[in-house]
This record gives sequence, structure tokens and C-alpha cells, in this order.
Amino acid sequence: MVMGRKTSPPKASGGGGFNFEDKVAAWWMLHILAGRPPLDSSLPGPSRIRFQARVDGWLLDDLVVDFPATGRPIRAAVSVKSGEVIVAGKAPGDFVMDCWSLCRKPGTTGFNASRDMLVLATRRLAKTTRRAIDDALARAVASPLELDKRVARRDKWCGEPLRKFVRSFKCPRGLRKQRPKGANLTGPLLRAVRICDYDFEKLDSDSENDALKFCRELVEGHRAAEARIVWRELNELAKERRPNSGTITLADLLERLRGKVRLKAHPDYAGDWQRVEKLSAARKQDTKDTIGPRLHLPRAELQRELSDALEKSRAVAIIGESGTGKSALVKDRSFSTEAFYCLDASDIVRMEGGAGFERLDHRFDELLATQPSGDAVLVLDRLDRLTELDDFKIVARTIEALRLESPDSGWRLILICQHAAWDDVTDGLRAAGFSPNFTVVPVGRLEGSDLRLVADENSSVASLLEREELRPVVTRPKVLDLLVGAVSEGVSLPDPAPLASEASLIEWFWSHYICIGQRDRRHGLLLTKVAGRQADERRPATPLVELTSDEAALVPELERLGILLIRNQTVRFRHDLYADYARQRYVLGQWESGDRAGLRSRAANPLWHRAIRLLALHYMEQPDTAASIAEWRKMLGAMSDDALGSNAGADL
Repeated sequence: MVMGRKTSPPKASGGGGFNFEDKVAAWWMLHILAGRPPLDSSLPGPSRIRFQARVDGWLLDDLVVDFPATGRPIRAAVSVKSGEVIVAGKAPGDFVMDCWSLCRKPGTTGFNASRDMLVLATRRLAKTTRRAIDDALARAVASPLELDKRVARRDKWCGEPLRKFVRSFKCPRGLRKQRPKGANLTGPLLRAVRICDYDFEKLDSDSENDALKFCRELVEGHRAAEARIVWRELNELAKERRPNSGTITLADLLERLRGKVRLKAHPDYAGDWQRVEKLSAARKQDTKDTIGPRLHLPRAELQRELSDALEKSRAVAIIGESGTGKSALVKDRSFSTEAFYCLDASDIVRMEGGAGFERLDHRFDELLATQPSGDAVLVLDRLDRLTELDDFKIVARTIEALRLESPDSGWRLILICQHAAWDDVTDGLRAAGFSPNFTVVPVGRLEGSDLRLVADENSSVASLLEREELRPVVTRPKVLDLLVGAVSEGVSLPDPAPLASEASLIEWFWSHYICIGQRDRRHGLLLTKVAGRQADERRPATPLVELTSDEAALVPELERLGILLIRNQTVRFRHDLYADYARQRYVLGQWESGDRAGLRSRAANPLWHRAIRLLALHYMEQPDTAASIAEWRKMLGAMSDDALGSNAGADL
């Protein structure tokens, strides 16, 4: 058993109305928010405060503060005393008793005097007393055994105030040990002791003024009114948690202040937030939201539907075919939010692995809890590109970290996914232990005033838009952007007569746009190679160093066309539509060459599924329909080989 005063219930030892204690606790909370040490400058900022911890064996139990460190946290056990307890330069006897008791028999606390700290927080001390205490504690840290020797022989090195303070920490008689030698020396104990003094009890308190200045440093704009709100809320939080052995962490503080003030990012996480913001800005920049160079479509009805969904639900899924403008819809939206982050789902997977540009110092789901804004939006795009259970687990953990079900959460979530993959995505999240509950906003093809606006601005495509049978093919924003871009390049648009499906569009795209003029078959081969490798390796980008010098020389032209993007020494497709078109060319070559094994293996990979469906359309449009259907059925049979343990081909 740890010696000391008898354990009392938390409410008895931490009764309400302890204004001084609440303000001391609030002062320490500020250091959690700021990531700053309230004691030794060598320490990191505190990570957690526990109130009234005597039930856990802490004899100095008003506050127990954790500081993150390698191995286990460094702890500071804090006794808060509002009275004048250091009298005539001597420490209070009960504090000294508890200090020695914790050192002698730490019990379940595991207290270690060479690592942890014993803190007395009290009212403001006289200057002479403060100087003597600082001197004694500094000497104890520098040379604890030397301190005992010099105090014992009344060395001139030690003044009387210092000797009086050190002697007041003499080990109580009932706790003294006969052996080993030096076990009762005061210096080693004092090395763990810290004395903090405040004048919170005064009407015009210097300590409180310092706290308000501290608060101003933590809020955006350094506004005094918001600083007062921070200080008030922290005092109220201390008052609520203290009587009930409560706990305070950074997440608790941010949740309390979210929506009331605009805080700066915690310094431990500020670097990660800067990386996320930079990546988000790059993703928004990469999302083209015009048809041609300048035509912007308002899509007013769809925007209203999205607004209504966000009013009713904190989690919205935008679902539609490839190229219908799902990502552009979100990029266009004027969110009245303090923070808006737009990422690909694969980005957070790479953040988890600490890879490349997206490398974070903390896990992404942990980072989300530190967002100080009261109104933040996270957009996760391209969920249809997730295939592995581990990746779904990361996304599920990310969504759970947003705490969307809590009224105190400041987050809203928008997911973007292709329609054909939505069931697979929700199944993947369920398999990862998350139950999806999203309000779905379907995004279809252009119609009405938006379509008329395109026709009015681009007479070259108007004739295609007038053909009712072509509208399923050409009324997607990305397809229209492709057609308008082709006109600007001097490329003739496809003849409406044979343009029966998207497969016909791919034939035109490949033969009359990619491999014509300044471009040739090499450009098409590069696209199929990059698209195929990215699907096989299930990654969204290819390092430039993996391309030959001849291939790398072709990239700038394809980037100029808006088909490829170069980002951080990698090549990626500007839009999934182009990647799927390139993969359709890839699997067409596989089948025509007789590479059945290669096609079967890719049928089990969801990233190839749309390309395989587009290949089906290719065969359905051949002049000999019966032979083409027979060819497609033969292909399905090859992809449904039971020996592979996959029915993906049959599902297709």
C-alpha cells in the first residue's frame, strides 16, 4: 500500500466551486491546445489531463498530466492549493509526505522520480521565496547529491532561504529507510519537484491577463473577444470534469471550442494540415470544370439537390457514370465553410503508408480529430478505384473519425463514386466493419438549359446534340469537353451515322484524335501501357522514371491535350474516362492476339471491369452481329474459368 492520506471519493476531494483550481486546470489546458510545455522547456506539450486521480493511486491527485515521450508518457502529479501554503519559505508537510510516499511506494502509478514530476500549484509567492525555490530546484536538477552535502555543512554556496526550503523536504520519519546508503537524501527527490505560483484569486490577476494573452495567440486573427470565449470555456470545462474524475485531451478541447471560435492548427499537426491542404488544392486544380477552355455549366437544379442533401445529412454520396461531372459539381460549389478538403480515396491510403508527397507525421484519422474548424467538409473522390479490403478499412476508419453521428462534430462528408461500382464500395465498407448510411445524389447526363448552353456556345457539336439517339453517348460533360477540344485542335468530329455507342466514340478518339497530326501510334501505345500498368498495380500514378526516354518525350503533348498530368515526377490520367478508353484498347489487343490467360486474370480486377464492358460494346457494334455476340460469349466463358476461382466474367 502507498503511504499517505486516506483515499477519498472524487466528488468529496474535488467538490464544486474551486475557482482557483479550475483556473489552474484551464491554464494547463491552454498548453495542450498550443502544444507548449507548461514546465520544463525540454518537454513536449501535454497530451492529457486527469482530474482527482487519487482512486488510481495518485496522492497528488488534483491534476495528473501526461506528456508524450518515447516508451511511456512522462507524468506530472499536481497538487493545487489556493491558500498560503509555503510559510516562512517551507513546503507544506502534507505535500512533502505525499511526494515521499509516491517515490517510496509508487504502486499502480509506476511513479519514477528520475522521469516523472511532483508539482505544487499555489498562490503567488514572495519574490525572495520564489528566488530561493528556483535556485534550490535548479541545483537539484544539476547535481542532487551535491545539494544535500552543501546544505548539510551550511556552505556559503547555499543561502538561508534555500537551506530552509530544502530542509522542509526532509524525508518524514515514518518513511525513512536504513539502507541503501543515500536513500533518504533530499536532492534526488527535489529533482522531480516543481513549484508553480499564480495570482488567480486577485481581482486584477496578472496570471489571468497572461492566460488571455495566451488565448489570443491561439485564435485566428488574435481577437480579444474570441480569446475571452476560449478562457471561459476552458474554465467551465474544468468545472464540469473536475468533480467526476474526468479527463481532458486535445480532441475534447477542440470539440468544446468548435463552432465557438476559430483556432489555429495545433503545432504538432500544423505541418500535416499544410500537406493535406496542398494536396487538396492540387486535386481541385486537376479537376476540369469547364467544357472547352471557358464554358462553365451552372447545373442549377443539381446544385439545389446537393444543397438539400447536405442540409438533411452530414454524409452525402454523389453517384453517376464516368464523365458526368461529379467531381466538377463539388469543385464548383461555394461551400460556406471554414475548411474544405478534396482528396482522392487513394490519397488517404497512401497517407496511411507514409508514401511520397502525401507522407504525414500522424495517421490521417488521428489528424481529422485535430481540425479546429466548426464547419469543415471532406470530399473523398474516386471510391470506385478501391479494391483491397485493407484500403476499405482505412477509408472506414477515416469516416468513423469524422464522428458524423455526433451533434458536436464539425465535419460533413461527400463521397464521389461511379454508379456501377457503388454496390461494391458499400459492400467493401461493410466488410471493413462500417455500416454505410449516405444520402445519395445521382448525377446524370446534361439536359435542358445546360445542354442548350453547350449547343449555343459550340455550333460544331450542336448537330450531334440534336440527334436523339446520340444523346446517351455525347451528353456527358467530359465527352463534350473532349469533342470541343478536338475541334480546337482542327480534328473533324465523328460522323453521327456510326456513332451508336461509347465504343464508336472510342474508335474515333483513338484513330482520329490520339494517333493523328503531330501524334502517332506511339502516343496510343504509351497511354495503353500507362493505363494497363496502373490498373494491374492498383495505383493511380506511374513514376516518370519507369518510362523510357522515348516514352517520356511523348508525355508533354498528351499533357497539353489534357489527357495526362505530370505531378511530383509521376504521370496520371487527367480523367478516369481516358484511362478506361486506353484500357479498352489494351484488352481488345489481348483478345485479338489470343492472350486468354491475361484477359482472365484482369477480369478479377475491378479496375479493368469498365474497359471490359466497353470491349463488349465494341463487339456488339460489328457488322456481323450474330458473330460478334458469339465472340463476346466466348470471351465471357474464358473470363469465367472456374479454375481461377472467379465469376467476374459472368458478372460482367
